Amino acid sequence: MARSNVVLLCVRPQQISGLLDEMADSILPRHTVVSVAVGVPLSWLKKRLTRCGGLFHVHPPSQLTTRAAGISFLSHPRGSPAARLQQVTNLFRGLGPVVCVPEKQIDACAVFAGCGPAFWAHLGLTWANLGGRFGIPPSIARQILAATLSGLARGTEGGTANLERLIENIATPGGITEAGIHFLDKARVEDILNAMVVHCLARIGSIRGQFTSAPVV
Repeated sequence: MARSNVVLLCVRPQQISGLLDEMADSILPRHTVVSVAVGVPLSWLKKRLTRCGGLFHVHPPSQLTTRAAGISFLSHPRGSPAARLQQVTNLFRGLGPVVCVPEKQIDACAVFAGCGPAFWAHLGLTWANLGGRFGIPPSIARQILAATLSGLARGTEGGTANLERLIENIATPGGITEAGIHFLDKARVEDILNAMVVHCLARIGSIRGQFTSAPVV
C-alpha cells in the first residue's frame, strides 16, 4: 500500500473486520478503497476507514471464473469525488460494462448477476440429467445442453428482445413447445424463482445485520 493509490478489499465478509484491524491505520487520503465484500455496508466501512479519499463497493462479474465478460455493479456514498469514481470505473471496465447503482440495489444485482450464472448452470445440468430418464445417453444430453446454451448466448448479443423472438419462432401456436411453456406458467415457476431470490437476499441481509449491529472500533 505504500506505493499504491487504490486498495482492493477482496475478502469474504467474515474476514473483513480482521483485515481492517491490520491495515486501517495505513489507509491515507490518497487511497481509493474498493470493497467487493457482499453485505458489508459502506457506512460501516466509512467509520473504519476515516482517512481514505474515496470509498466504493463493487460487485464484479462472476463470469471471471470462466474468463467471460460480465457486468460490474458499483455503488458509492453521495458526494464521492468524480475523479475517484472515474478511476474505479476505468479499473473494472476491462472486465465488461460498469453500472452505477444505489447501494440499496446492489444486493439484488449481486443475486441476479453474481449468482445468476451458477443458478442457470444448475438448471441446465438438471435439464440434461432429466434426459437420462427418457433414454438419452448422458454424453448426448450434455452435448444438447452445451449447444442450447451456446445458441442462447449468441441469440442475446443483440439484446434480450431476441429471446422473445426466439420463443415466438419456436413456440408455434398449438405446438409442443407452446404446450410446455403453458405448463411451466401454470406450475408458477416464476414463484419458485422469486422465493429463491428472496432467500438469497435474506442471507445477504443477515450478513449486513452483523455489521449494522456491531460496534465500530
